[in-house]
Amino acid sequence: MHAAPNEIDAQAIEQLSSIAARDAELPSGASAVDCWAPSEHEINADEFRVICRVHFVQGEQERFKDMICIGDLARDPVSDYCYQWAYYSDMPSFEDHQAYRA
Repeated sequence: MHAAPNEIDAQAIEQLSSIAARDAELPSGASAVDCWAPSEHEINADEFRVICRVHFVQGEQERFKDMICIGDLARDPVSDYCYQWAYYSDMPSFEDHQAYRA
């Protein structure tokens, strides 16, 4: 079992879960969202870049969309939008890092 995210990450993940689910444009809404900890994936002193996995059910099948969210932990909300992640070889994927359920 992994430790819970710190308070700052937990608040950011809560916001990101709503933003990622909204921007995933799912036909029936998200059933859950998992995100990397923003404080562990900083681009520079002000910004982070994380992958959030948006889970949903399509027909009878469990599915997901991976979304990239870029933002700033000092802002409220921490990000304005997320966009769908397209994996290419040698790039990070969702499974590369610990994720936290929102």
